[in-house]
Amino acid sequence: MHRLLRRQLRKHLGIMDEIPAPMRKFVDAVDAAYVDFDSEQELLDRSFSLATKELSEATNALRESEAVFRAVMDHMTAVVFLRDMEGRFKLVNRKYEEIYHVSLESVRGKTLHDVYPTELADLYSVDDREIIVGQKTITGEMVVEDAGETRTFSKSMFPVFNHDGQMIAYGGVKFDITERKEAEERLADAFDVISSSINYASRIQRAILPTDEMFSSAFSDNFVIWEPRDVVGGDVYWLNSWGDGDLVILGDCTGHGVPGAFMTLIATSALNAAKKLVPAGDVAELISQMHQGIQTMLGQDGSQGNSDDGLDLGACYINPDRTQLSYSGARFSLFIAEAEEVQQIKGGKVGIGYRGISKTEIFPTELIELRAGVNYYMTSDGLLDQIGGNTRRHRGFGKRRFIELVRTIQDRPFDEQRTQILETLRNYQGNEPRRDDVAVLGFKII
Repeated sequence: MHRLLRRQLRKHLGIMDEIPAPMRKFVDAVDAAYVDFDSEQELLDRSFSLATKELSEATNALRESEAVFRAVMDHMTAVVFLRDMEGRFKLVNRKYEEIYHVSLESVRGKTLHDVYPTELADLYSVDDREIIVGQKTITGEMVVEDAGETRTFSKSMFPVFNHDGQMIAYGGVKFDITERKEAEERLADAFDVISSSINYASRIQRAILPTDEMFSSAFSDNFVIWEPRDVVGGDVYWLNSWGDGDLVILGDCTGHGVPGAFMTLIATSALNAAKKLVPAGDVAELISQMHQGIQTMLGQDGSQGNSDDGLDLGACYINPDRTQLSYSGARFSLFIAEAEEVQQIKGGKVGIGYRGISKTEIFPTELIELRAGVNYYMTSDGLLDQIGGNTRRHRGFGKRRFIELVRTIQDRPFDEQRTQILETLRNYQGNEPRRDDVAVLGFKII
């Protein structure tokens, strides 16, 4: 019999041991109920104990998660905040506290207007209204005055939704980009200075090139293509009187851009010096003297040193009575177009000025009798080596294609020839970048 039932029988009915027969069935039923109660109570106690344990573990896990989250937030270099739909602060990290000189305890549950002066709060509230209405992330930059110092921040504000897709809060992350902006300004200033210098250098480089009037005076028809890959370039051409005749040269210096442009000035200086030393008309010796001068100027006439710069060029001298053309080239060709045929006159196998080339290098000379209706062309390798974006194998434009182009256009006016060469090059180039400076001279003497 259950102990509680026995106690009740003793207290109220005076029954000590033997249960009277009329009451036995009732007492047995009550006794069974007490036993069932004990089982249910035990189950309830166990369930409560388990639930309490799980709740405790969940609470501890939540606290640990909050501690980790807080540690991450506080060690971020970005400013972070979270506000509810009424604009009340729910969270700010340590960086926010440092920048805005507040604490989480002092702002929690307060709005912007509770914390900041009205003018500043109104400014910050613009983004709040935009994100609450639009319910989508917004980004941008903002400027903050901090103790007399101006700081620039990159901002990103985002909505927070519950499981039902309802917006319940919004947050913001702001990175201090002041140093980056200052670096960008310094870089922009430096770029402006460098760009101005290079543009000025371009004006100087163009100033030393022959004018259109000089070409028109020397030839019955002509064109000039001079397209540096950059603002300045390493291709250069000259047209000067030499004695009583005319000297026209196209050169392709090492490199392009600023280094190439420096080389064109060195080459110009070497040409001017060589013309004073060489009798008019001896183009091979002129090239040889330029070679020696460039080697000496660049300190490339010995075995010591790291530089190895120079140029390839083709030089044509038209004698005073315009009956003969003398040609000499340093790794450069002259193309002669007549009656739908194109002949290539090759120059020497080495360039000029480079280290390791003998000072006494001899460059071959070709004497060409001038006839009416004959066209002459010289091109730098910028055109010949240009990779074509519309070909599978990405091959260069090449001499064969150039010769065929000249053959098909030789009867056209020279201004049309210029247009056709440029159009053909650009079509062939396609989406490929320009690889080098491009220079082409075309002229008719008689």
